[in-house]
Amino acid sequence: MKKTMITLAAMFAATVTMAAVTSQVVGYNTSTLVAGFNCMTPMFVGMGTAANLTFGTIKVPDGASYDQFQVFDSTGEVIQTVYYWADDQSWYDFATDAPMNDVEIPVGTAYFFSSQNGGSMVVSGQVLTDSVQVSLANGFTPFGNPYPVAVTFGSLSNTGLVSYDQFQLFDTTGEVIQTVYYWADDQSWYDFATDAPMNDEIIPAGQGFFFSAQNADCSITFPALVL
Repeated sequence: MKKTMITLAAMFAATVTMAAVTSQVVGYNTSTLVAGFNCMTPMFVGMGTAANLTFGTIKVPDGASYDQFQVFDSTGEVIQTVYYWADDQSWYDFATDAPMNDVEIPVGTAYFFSSQNGGSMVVSGQVLTDSVQVSLANGFTPFGNPYPVAVTFGSLSNTGLVSYDQFQLFDTTGEVIQTVYYWADDQSWYDFATDAPMNDEIIPAGQGFFFSAQNADCSITFPALVL
């Protein structure tokens, strides 16, 4: 258990920068799961002074044993799998069977959730209102919209991005179905297949994706949420 927690902390420690949580608003969100892969991120933070949710705060009322989270590295490879066990409604590390209910999921971290039958996922906690800055690796960084409301591509600010750095969005088989790229000359976002402008298009609440950056030491910032 201790080894697993250290692994997760080391993996994400440099990924997300967030000011102290200032919201006093609590709530919950029920997401519809499709059978197959769901690329998503938690939409709340922990209660009180806790900065992150834990696996144990995530409920899957219709879940089947071995429904699972898949965690990725900067090459896009799965480096950890956390599975659900329906008998006790708890989460465990697939490789070691170590309990994972108390392990934190850093704000903004995206993952694939593999559901055998579909159904729903219920996440509850405190609404994050502060801006969230995501530090990007050279390669793939899995992250997502950390708010329970949609944001637009054009509302995101960045440091250090270059043309053709890009978001990759996935279907239920885990295949890329849309790529949205950055054009540095006008600091805007475009659809890779059609060159259609994407600044005004939304990123749904909790939507996860991979971001492919050509350089290290760059970042994307989600704007503070106004309630």
